[in-house]
Amino acid sequence: MDRNLIKEKVLSFFRQKGLEIPDSKEVEKVRYLDEGWVDSFDVIDFLTYLETEFNISFQPEELQTDSFRTIGGVIDTILRKLQ
Repeated sequence: MDRNLIKEKVLSFFRQKGLEIPDSKEVEKVRYLDEGWVDSFDVIDFLTYLETEFNISFQPEELQTDSFRTIGGVIDTILRKLQ
């Protein structure tokens, strides 16, 4: 699976919540929790969505990294898990 497809699937979660997400390279730098794209309750839904959509599982230590707090970091983590 290529990066752009993963990016679209990740962003679709936020679009389903009614957010208008810019379609640019800069979106990968967005710290989705800090920006209010999800709250503490939505994070669980987000993780469940990603695990189901990509048939992967996250380890707690992966979720605590600074890179996982950005859209690009989430995409990178998924890419690693799919290899």
